[in-house]
Amino acid sequence: APRASVEEVARLATLGRGPVLSDVAPAENDRLAAMLRAGAAEVLARPVRVEELAKKLTRAIRKHKRT
Repeated sequence: APRASVEEVARLATLGRGPVLSDVAPAENDRLAAMLRAGAAEVLARPVRVEELAKKLTRAIRKHKRT
């Protein structure tokens, strides 16, 4: 959920269709924590690097399959 609000991440997470990933600006530590509390499986700092996205997406999917 790129550039999603904390509320949108929470809504998506409650649907339970799969892991929710989002992004934040590098210095937004409070927003990052809020995204995780809202149910984001992973939060990436912008600008998002493809390698980091692939790694976090793989990890989030693996964790989701175990639940």
